[in-house]
Amino acid sequence: MSSLIVEYGSVFAASMLRLFVGAGLSLAYGHHPIEFWLLTTSGSIVGVSLCLFLGTKLQSFWSQRTGKTAQQASSHRSPASPLLVMRIWQQYGLWGLALAGIWVGTIPSVAIALVSGMSKTRIFLFLTGGKIAWATLIALMGKVPF
Repeated sequence: MSSLIVEYGSVFAASMLRLFVGAGLSLAYGHHPIEFWLLTTSGSIVGVSLCLFLGTKLQSFWSQRTGKTAQQASSHRSPASPLLVMRIWQQYGLWGLALAGIWVGTIPSVAIALVSGMSKTRIFLFLTGGKIAWATLIALMGKVPF
């Protein structure tokens, strides 16, 4: 019983930070596709929600890391550092962050979206929608026999 709690908890916690790691753990544990989907999507939703809830701290951290203030970043509508996440943001915007959500961590995705000045509701809908879509796709692929 306790090993099952550890399995589920580790997949949930990993999905909060990065969907790709949570998916890998769930597949390694051999979870049923429904268990996989429930654990990874719920972990991702909680992760995005926590990051948005702690948004001002996250926004100031990211602004300090990139060397821009929130005012400068929102006036340019995109951060100017050469990091991969920022390049995705500059080329594809919120859709790009939502679709890259399986590889990009939750914290960088939410931080960049917040620095850009978008509403928290829109960020939540796009990022959780992208993570749910990826989790659904992987769960369906796990169900198909090869």
